[in-house]
This record gives sequence, structure tokens and C-alpha cells, in this order.
Amino acid sequence: MAEMTRFKVPTVADSVTVIGLGGTAKIRQAYEDGRRLGDMTADNGKVIRRLSGVAMSVAGVAVDGVTIDTTSVLEEVPAGVIFKASGEVELTIRAEGRAGFGNGGPRGVLQATAYIEELTPVGTLSDVLATTKAAPTTSKAGAQ
Repeated sequence: MAEMTRFKVPTVADSVTVIGLGGTAKIRQAYEDGRRLGDMTADNGKVIRRLSGVAMSVAGVAVDGVTIDTTSVLEEVPAGVIFKASGEVELTIRAEGRAGFGNGGPRGVLQATAYIEELTPVGTLSDVLATTKAAPTTSKAGAQ
């Protein structure tokens, strides 16, 4: 039988950066006993959407493979858009230990989920790159 540990980390919204990689925002559905009850809502009564095609960092540290839920009204997640988080932000980490394959050695599964109340687009990666100086380059003739 698997052992599971879950912990929630309240996170300061100003420390969160979300970048769109090109994806969708689908409304989550609530179920009870296998029956669909309707749209899943947050405590504030707003509909929760699950985003795909996003990258997230907290205080400059990437949260690899995170699943993001939000109450922001988004239909899509455009590639290259930078989002600012605001309102309630909570990061949930789940760790599960399982018996391994073959010799039965242990294996683990980590899953990160973030709830971000509001995501507001604040710019694009193209804007950021346009304001930076290009790195110096060497010509192929001069490269050894």
C-alpha cells in the first residue's frame, strides 16, 4: 500500500511568476459519487480553471511540472505572456512512496499543484528581450 504525504505552502503572490507556453484554461468540474454536480468553484464563488501550457517559479526557483488552478477568466494561455499573481496563492506538494518494479526497490512520485486566485498579464517575453542588450558574439572565423 502506498504512503502519501501532502503539505500546503502559503506563498506570497509577489514571489510568483507564471509564463505562458501556449495552452488552454479548462473549467474544472465537481463530482460526487460519480455524478457531475457542475462547475467547481473556489471559496469566493468564482469558477476554477485548470491551466495547461504554463511554467511557474517561486522566488526565482522553478516549480517543475506544476499544475495551476485559478479563478482568472482565461480561455487560453498564449505563448510568451508573463503573468503576475495576486490574491490567495497556495502551493501544494504531494509525495507518494510506492514499491518499485522488478526487485521491488522503492520509487517515489512528486506532484506540485498551485492555486493562484488571480493571474494578470503584465507583458511578454518579446518585450523583455527587446529591452536587453544582445550578448557579444564571435564570428565563426575567429572561433577556435
